[in-house]
Amino acid sequence: MKNKIFIVSDSHFSLFSSKFEIKKQDIFLSFLDKFEKEMNTLILLGDFFDFWYEWYHVIPKYNFHILYRLRRLKDNGVKVIFIPGNHDFNPGCYLQNSIGFEYVGDSYTIESNGIKIFLTHGDGAATNDKGYRFLKKILRSKITNFMFRTFIPADLGIEIAKYVSKNSRKYRGNITGKINTGYIDFAKRRFKEGCDCVILGHIHKPMDLKIGDNRFINSGDWITYFSYITIENGTIKLDYFDHQNIDDKLRSRLLSNLSLNIKKENLCQNQD
Repeated sequence: MKNKIFIVSDSHFSLFSSKFEIKKQDIFLSFLDKFEKEMNTLILLGDFFDFWYEWYHVIPKYNFHILYRLRRLKDNGVKVIFIPGNHDFNPGCYLQNSIGFEYVGDSYTIESNGIKIFLTHGDGAATNDKGYRFLKKILRSKITNFMFRTFIPADLGIEIAKYVSKNSRKYRGNITGKINTGYIDFAKRRFKEGCDCVILGHIHKPMDLKIGDNRFINSGDWITYFSYITIENGTIKLDYFDHQNIDDKLRSRLLSNLSLNIKKENLCQNQD
């Protein structure tokens, strides 16, 4: 029986199409194709989408290939666990009921051969990141959510999300060095609570640090590093997917998707 857990974060699959975005999607699909037979569980550790929001009758139209493939993964017996990040903190019923995501809240604790592992995306974990911690409370409040879903049309909401997302990346880039210490302090607090390993995403920097008898690991991202974590029988490993050697089948699919996407974009423009 397969019992291997795979963890990925910060793929930021976009609302908007580009050559890089299509290539990134196909690399992730190739990753799933390669490792599906080994997977018991796939954990999406936040910011899997650059933006995700479900209005009452509308969802973002992009990333269909990814969602379809994850549904197939679920149908083939792989658990897909979704932990929200700061870009996709409000998943809804569609991802849960139609795609098969399992929601476990903002954090998740698992054990592997007696090793206790704490997982969360990491946004707001650093106590010295006071500005974001305040903003997080506002963005995730029930009032903000109700106002956004009820009074903001989907197209406008997506344009707002694009603007906020771009500025969020600038903010993170300015403070990453400063808050790394805050993340390590966060991990140390979890160690005192009995955890042996803390795994975060969010800062887009893959790392595996030994802190005393414990480990602090960051899962990196699927933009620059294409990094992931595996857990099996108590062995925790940070690894990197070899995305340089795209095989002929994947390359053909990439070009086919690019051609199809260009046709769709032209069709939409002609209808305007």
